[in-house]
Amino acid sequence: MKRVIAGILCLFLLAGSASAYIINFEAPTTVESGSVLYITGTSTLPAGFTTEMNFFRKATVGNKEVATLPFTIQEGGEWYIEADTTGWTDGEYTMSIPPNSEYSYGGSSNLLQAFTVTGNPPTKIPTTVPTQVQSTPDMTEAPRTGDEATPLPTQSPVPVWLGIAGVLAALAVAAGKNP
Repeated sequence: MKRVIAGILCLFLLAGSASAYIINFEAPTTVESGSVLYITGTSTLPAGFTTEMNFFRKATVGNKEVATLPFTIQEGGEWYIEADTTGWTDGEYTMSIPPNSEYSYGGSSNLLQAFTVTGNPPTKIPTTVPTQVQSTPDMTEAPRTGDEATPLPTQSPVPVWLGIAGVLAALAVAAGKNP
């Protein structure tokens, strides 16, 4: 009986620590050089969390980073980026959201997408990399004062069900051994 209880406790510990956030985005697969690339996304990350998206131009050997732009998760989980493609030459590019040490992203997250830049003859890619873009605030919510508490991460419901299933299975086994 002690082994059954120890097994149940182990299942609860495993189930309680497993959680991941979902982050997804949509963007056009083709954009004309010099125009604005609009990227919209949704996430289960806490509102106010800021991360970044990296943009790379595919090259014969390796990829060349052309921009890194920050974005912030808004109330309701929505976020967006407006990437100015001025100076980006014709070719294949990728945009990606790098891993984050503070929050883990779930397997159903969309973290990478390829796209094509057209309408500009190949020229030298600028050597400067923009690191920050001034974004337009979301007019549907009150500005954050900085005094608000950072929301705690929420857990996915799947680990809770795994723990409950483990308890039920252990009880069924124990009931079968004690007539």
